[in-house]
Amino acid sequence: IGIITFDGVVTSIGDYAFYHLAKLENITLGKNVEKIGDYAFNYCPKLTSIAIPDSVKTIGPRAFGACKALTEVIINPTSQLTKIESSAFQNTAVQSFYFPNTLETLGNAVFAYNEKGSLTTLVNFENCAVTSIPEELFRQCSGLKTIKFPKGVTEINGKNMFTYCDVD
Repeated sequence: IGIITFDGVVTSIGDYAFYHLAKLENITLGKNVEKIGDYAFNYCPKLTSIAIPDSVKTIGPRAFGACKALTEVIINPTSQLTKIESSAFQNTAVQSFYFPNTLETLGNAVFAYNEKGSLTTLVNFENCAVTSIPEELFRQCSGLKTIKFPKGVTEINGKNMFTYCDVD
């Protein structure tokens, strides 16, 4: 399977639904999807881009983990995303990431082991609703040079948060 398209009826992508699809290059998620489950698209090595519909509220653990060709994640300012769980984008090549104002929770190691230091830009991170910074969030994201933490952060659990990073 190289292309997957969902219509407006689908509201949830189940755990491991499209795990390890070696030929998957393109996904179009429907406008009513609210949850992307655990490992839903994990290890899809040819996937390069994903547009997260505004309706998505939760991205599960390792949902896009190990998608080593994934360079683009499109999230709009009108997104209703509130939670990105552990390792959701771990071991990808994402270059820039937009954090919607509605985002409240980040799991451990969401962006850890970013391929070849490709993650260089965190857009709107300082304005999202996150109050706790988890461990290993940016582990081995050597392309990040500057980070402005969210204004409402009250807790930093930052074990190994910047290990192998070149943050100034």
